[in-house]
Amino acid sequence: MANVNAPVGFVPLRHLTGGVIRPNEYPIANGQTVIIKTDGTVGAVAQSSGNPATVGTPAIFEASAAMRMSSVYNTTSNKVVIIYGDYSDSWKGKSAVGTITGEAVSFGSVSEFESDPTSNTSIAYDPDTDRVIAHYIDNGDPSNNPKRPTWCVGEITGTGSGLQISWAAANMYYGNEATHTATIYDTTNNKIILIWNNSQSGELRAVTGTVNGSSTNTLTLGSTQEITNSSNSPDHIAAIWHIANSRVVVFWENIDDSNKGHYSVGTYTATNSQTWSGSVAFTTGAIDALSATYDSDNERIVVAYRDTSNSNITPSKYGYAFLGRDFGGGDENFQQDNDESALQPGQGTYNQSNSDYPTLSGYLWIINPFIFFSCV
Repeated sequence: MANVNAPVGFVPLRHLTGGVIRPNEYPIANGQTVIIKTDGTVGAVAQSSGNPATVGTPAIFEASAAMRMSSVYNTTSNKVVIIYGDYSDSWKGKSAVGTITGEAVSFGSVSEFESDPTSNTSIAYDPDTDRVIAHYIDNGDPSNNPKRPTWCVGEITGTGSGLQISWAAANMYYGNEATHTATIYDTTNNKIILIWNNSQSGELRAVTGTVNGSSTNTLTLGSTQEITNSSNSPDHIAAIWHIANSRVVVFWENIDDSNKGHYSVGTYTATNSQTWSGSVAFTTGAIDALSATYDSDNERIVVAYRDTSNSNITPSKYGYAFLGRDFGGGDENFQQDNDESALQPGQGTYNQSNSDYPTLSGYLWIINPFIFFSCV
């Protein structure tokens, strides 16, 4: 397992090579931006000419309260797309498109993709058709199909203040209730993968399909597949596309295994179909509120989650990370070092804030009390 020494409270990763633990080069303060370096260690973002790293001015994309957000980067237009529930407008699903110039970001017009209350959003970008796919829970009329997983395809239109997403019709594609979603685009096979939990019967499910661009803006989906059965009931889902190995990796809180963190690996095998590995635990204690991202330069996955297995927040309990080594042959499992005796406690304490949720996009902000699970 990766090791720590965090006197200010959180998680410098250390790199394992042949069982030898190497320390990080820099102390990392709570809230400081970090990068995963080429040798596998984590370091603070470099300063320039002795001055602290700078961040741009915050930009408002929604004048009222926006919650339940997800975002993705459009590599063709070099835009960031945000979807969210508009709290002040009955939780309707809305979107905004941002243009990044240097350290500044400007947003165009807000557009609506769902008139019903929207929650648990996720989003992916298809570079082949230049479309974004919103995936979310439609919390419609409680007496008529409440909490159903739904998708919607959109494209960027307009310029300047008129920049926005033009959305096609929303599609409620599964008949049972769900509470969480994840969305991944497979750039090897040019496929979209929608992942959700069937909260009525307790399994984790997925469906693979093709994005139809042009004027249709629809999805052609295969049959739904079971990732795990009701013996591994999921909650809080996150997923990534592992470019180097052409695999989908989904992470979740396993309610039936004392709320431990679990993962499964999906391999595209046939037309709109995946083969999923068995469920594997990556934590020894209970978690929730997780998020994941992939570093394609260093072929690392980083998963942030909240450790709920201990009631007292101290660096010795929360200041550590898991470091995986490789995919393991035909079983598609990650090789992990789970030796918790390698932990070195930090100093001091930190007060838990249960309202904080981890978000990973681009580069990382270190936020107590989350733990980062990093693997290749």
